Amino acid sequence: MRGNSDCLVLVVEDDPSIAEFVQWLLRDEGYQVRVARDAGQARRELAQARPALVLLDLLLPGVSGARLLEELRQRYGGAVRVMVMTASREEATRPGTPPVDGILLKPFELTDLLREVQRLVGEPACPR
Repeated sequence: MRGNSDCLVLVVEDDPSIAEFVQWLLRDEGYQVRVARDAGQARRELAQARPALVLLDLLLPGVSGARLLEELRQRYGGAVRVMVMTASREEATRPGTPPVDGILLKPFELTDLLREVQRLVGEPACPR
């Protein structure tokens, strides 16, 4: 692992339109953004660099986002912030689900996404 990047956000989302929208929005705000479409891609991205924040869809193909969340908490504890993106708050707060740093309910507004990202990691300190 190359270390932590204070401005890197990893978006783990299988819906291309949501992933591209979030990527565009966060890059426009100055964050570095990587996108993973499934748990396998997310693991490969995490092997390259530890992001400041993981935006995680809970319903992924193959290995679920909930299982990936368990792996993240086992490996990094609270050192990696995780905000889940879900259509159901119950899904994110189900008993036995590891704690998350935030929940963003789908569909979400641009301002809600930006506010939550800034709350969790602050303004980007990345060179543009």
